[in-house]
Amino acid sequence: MKQLSILCLIILVSCQTNQDHKQAKIQIDTLVLARHMEVLASDDFQGRKPFTVGEVKTVDYLETQFKLLGLSPGNGKSYRQEVSMIEYTVTELD
Repeated sequence: MKQLSILCLIILVSCQTNQDHKQAKIQIDTLVLARHMEVLASDDFQGRKPFTVGEVKTVDYLETQFKLLGLSPGNGKSYRQEVSMIEYTVTELD
């Protein structure tokens, strides 16, 4: 989840919505990136752990930021994609 949050933050601060995507240069404003990291790292997001209020807040925050940047949804009409969570339990065979 940490890597996903960082990737999303880089996307948030690097998008140039007023330029043709073929001509856009990635520019990362470190102050903007630091502010997003500060928000997502705050206690309000409860560690961003899956299946918690912190996860819901994180996804809502990222979706809001994508909309503010003027980005189009990447999954039909949604910015979200359902991902099945599975759990494996490994047991030693005798």
